[in-house]
Amino acid sequence: MKPRSQLLLSGAVLWTRLSCCLGGGLAVPAVKSKGLLTVSGMKVSDAGPAGSMVHFGQGAEYSVGADATGNFVVQQGGAALLSLADNTLHANTAKLEAQALNVAGDISIGGVPQWRLVSTEDFSAQGVGWSRADVSQCAGISMLGGFCKFGKGEVSKTYSGLPPHKQLRIVANYHFIDRWIGESGYVKLNIAQGGGAVPVWSEQHTQAEAKHGLSLCGQEATPEGKFSVPIDVTVPHHEDSVEVTVGSTMDSSDPCDESWGISGVEIWTRN
Repeated sequence: MKPRSQLLLSGAVLWTRLSCCLGGGLAVPAVKSKGLLTVSGMKVSDAGPAGSMVHFGQGAEYSVGADATGNFVVQQGGAALLSLADNTLHANTAKLEAQALNVAGDISIGGVPQWRLVSTEDFSAQGVGWSRADVSQCAGISMLGGFCKFGKGEVSKTYSGLPPHKQLRIVANYHFIDRWIGESGYVKLNIAQGGGAVPVWSEQHTQAEAKHGLSLCGQEATPEGKFSVPIDVTVPHHEDSVEVTVGSTMDSSDPCDESWGISGVEIWTRN
């Protein structure tokens, strides 16, 4: 015996053919809308107080569609698994796994905004955008500046087009090369009132005499007692650009006597 859906379809086709053959004297009976299409394992419901949904499974365990407020939802047993409201996708699951995640905007985990990486530089080529673009390599590290490159003074770069944010984070490594005698390396940001630059990080270094030190960079006779120091600074910030200045307080005019560089510069933002 044919299923009911096939019998209904066959009857409609037969009625249409009879009407055609008899010159259109017979009218095709109107089909009253029930508001629900049901096939094996799936139901499609029309818009109602509970929304418009497509239900899957023998017991309609899963549903996809629009809820009563017009938001897109994926439900299990009437509880939302995924919902899209106000351009925000909510995943109500105990565990969420993804092979890859490419986020164009901000992301929050447990209601906590996460950091967003907006710029990274490894200085494998020239220091693009810096007031001095000299790069070098020491101990396998590519850096802006380096031995016989940077000594007295400072360099700067403006990062523009930052996304809307409330906090700014600067991550990098500062490299002390050869015989420092108590001077300091520093980082400044233009976050003072009126856009003035203020120090946000500083480290002092004195290279003591060492008989068993290891020279990583620069003069072979001068070991590096503090070659790589991490910089990780977070400040309140909301402007769409920031000027980063890096320098030293040394007064030597010979960068081959004592020098410095920076590597792995990253700019992060967070709301």
